[in-house]
Amino acid sequence: MKKLIQCMLVFLFLSTNAFAADLCVSVSGGGDGTDWNGGCLTWSSFTPVRGNTYFVADGSYGGKDFSSQSGTSSIVVRKAIETNHGTSISNWASTYGDGQATFSSHISIGASYFELNGAKRNENDWSDHTAYGFYINTGSYRGIYWPNSNTDTIVKYVAIVGNSQDIDRGMFDMKYGCDGCGANASGSNDNVTISHCLGKDASAVTVFMTEDDTILLEYNYFWGNVSGGVSHGEMVQTDVVTNLTIRYNYWRDAEGTGIIMLNYDDGVYIYGNVFYDVGWGVTDGAIAENCPNCFPHGTCITSNVKIYNNSFVDLSDLYNVGLTFCGGSNRTSANNIWSGNLATVSIGTDTSYTNSTNLSTSYFDDYPGDIFTLSIDTPGGTTLTNLTEGGRLQTYTTDMNGNLYDQGDGNWSRGAYAFGDEVTPANAIQGVTIN
Repeated sequence: MKKLIQCMLVFLFLSTNAFAADLCVSVSGGGDGTDWNGGCLTWSSFTPVRGNTYFVADGSYGGKDFSSQSGTSSIVVRKAIETNHGTSISNWASTYGDGQATFSSHISIGASYFELNGAKRNENDWSDHTAYGFYINTGSYRGIYWPNSNTDTIVKYVAIVGNSQDIDRGMFDMKYGCDGCGANASGSNDNVTISHCLGKDASAVTVFMTEDDTILLEYNYFWGNVSGGVSHGEMVQTDVVTNLTIRYNYWRDAEGTGIIMLNYDDGVYIYGNVFYDVGWGVTDGAIAENCPNCFPHGTCITSNVKIYNNSFVDLSDLYNVGLTFCGGSNRTSANNIWSGNLATVSIGTDTSYTNSTNLSTSYFDDYPGDIFTLSIDTPGGTTLTNLTEGGRLQTYTTDMNGNLYDQGDGNWSRGAYAFGDEVTPANAIQGVTIN
């Protein structure tokens, strides 16, 4: 009986994967997806099948809603490029993949086990939206939306450029069950990864999360959002999120209540980021809880928070201290740098600044050029170890380039970059993806 069951399982596995296919998708399409020369599927009308990978050609597309589907085999929608375009698809030519696929409206991810992957960007300039494989320019507020309660979704190498509307919406929007009603949403997205993306000129909130679990933001470049009379903007707004990892990102020119605003969360890990050039009116801090205005729970208290090895540079328009928390338990901060033109920061008197350092901009390789690698080693910081927590391995010992903060001399570098990193171009991080 045991052998029979094993044989049946092997048969089911082989049967399921035997039908997995690589198919091409284009603007006009009209085919079955097996021939790049006029035989691709049509973007506007194709319905993905689980197990398949869909390679998207260069071109100008509308938005698309990917609806919920049963099953657990992955659906991958990927930009076709020269080095990866589906080997079984005939008649490939480099002109199908040497440019960009642009979208004039949002993409909705309503299916679990789904990956949207633009496949490329300029690793020397993460802010260059023209170099990403997928570029969403909606002329509106929303770029990618999770309308359902889903699990295991991935978004990579996607650039979204908004129009900085004063409206309470998210650019990467996980507020399941509620369109534009702030924190008063319900539902859950589990195991969501947003990696190697660009979010620029967001309306109010760049990344909006509500009641989600095990979320990863890494190797992204978030640049600019708006805060006004209608919206109170932040680059990240959370509400009852569990196991949130924010690592190895650039955060630039934020406006509103704070850069990262936490609300009633549990398990938040923020490390290896660069925060700089804050916009006007960031009232509550770089990373904060909005203590007087907790809605709808009556408390903002977030527990189990670690804030390690970040660089906070030129935060002159902060109205409050850099880290602001209301209470809670198990919150630690270590090895952060505060530098440049800063607001009043109570280093050493506020316990949230434990082991953080206010350093001169002369420590950076090229402060005027926005290059924040270190030209001088910092005073020694707290030694950390990698830990499995928050649903993943937290790589506290290495910076975003994969270099060790302690390079064998016993001195733990502070800030986002380890001393000894190569000088990188402005806006660039030579990323090492950590899976």
